[in-house]
Amino acid sequence: MSIYSITKITFCGFIAIIVCVLFLNITFSADKPTILYIANKSSLMDVASHLESNGVIKNRIIFVLMAKYKQIMNKSYLKSGEYEFLAGETMFSIIDKMQKAVRYKRKILIIEGLTIFEIENIINNAEGLLGNADGMLHECNVMPDTYYYYYGDKKVDIVKSMVDAQKQYLASLKIDDAKFHEVLTLASIIEREAKLTKEMAVISAVYHKRLKIRMPLQADPTVIYSITEGKSNSMNRRLVHEDLKVKSQYNTYSIKGLPPTPIGCPGRLSIYAAAYPEVNNFFYFVADGFGGHYFAQNYSQHLDNIKKTMSQH
Repeated sequence: MSIYSITKITFCGFIAIIVCVLFLNITFSADKPTILYIANKSSLMDVASHLESNGVIKNRIIFVLMAKYKQIMNKSYLKSGEYEFLAGETMFSIIDKMQKAVRYKRKILIIEGLTIFEIENIINNAEGLLGNADGMLHECNVMPDTYYYYYGDKKVDIVKSMVDAQKQYLASLKIDDAKFHEVLTLASIIEREAKLTKEMAVISAVYHKRLKIRMPLQADPTVIYSITEGKSNSMNRRLVHEDLKVKSQYNTYSIKGLPPTPIGCPGRLSIYAAAYPEVNNFFYFVADGFGGHYFAQNYSQHLDNIKKTMSQH
């Protein structure tokens, strides 16, 4: 056996004895979950001091001894990055986590129907993402979903994953490339109109029939989008009759056909409904006041439904 091997075994044994003696007194670390960022090229003592000052460990010297012991045994160093340290987590567990780079995952939630302006704000304000998302999104070309990232990731990369997710879903529906824009634009209106999933394909059918005969869609969400100048699809008040006269290429009360671009980013269900509408004879619908709609085949039935809605409130 070489002198180096003997020395290594002796040192490890020495460290193990110290660890065993002290481990009885300091078994657990923080008493609450803590998220910390460990900077790149930090020394072991710097890491230990950072953990101790934030209450993650109780003694930096013991942590250093344990880390050196595990470093020799596993031939692995502590990795930089952001970590979540759990309440009551042992020092060995903390060291193991940092040696294996089990970093803390952050997430961004993009809900269905948000505008490009709103999504850009969410991405730009996401803590830990580098860069700027301005100008990266075009005509709602991203898929609403929950996206995960690590502290220090780039915004351009997370936007790319959002764009790719939408492309993949559209491809799975076997939609002709020439119809992508039309489907997304219609889906964005359905997304805001339909509160109930079961009504999406029904509303889609109404709009498809209206588009076919060049009848105005008369979709309230396009009016709201016009009033907010594309910044939001919601307002802190109800629409009034005068709002329907707003001058805008997005106001489907005054234009025939679809708006020039989607009014928000639609989700999978509304995209599917736009691509595959239900077969029905409805041309009109009005909100029933309970999250759904009353549908009608002609204007006379539509007026009756409006009276029914008004009598309920």
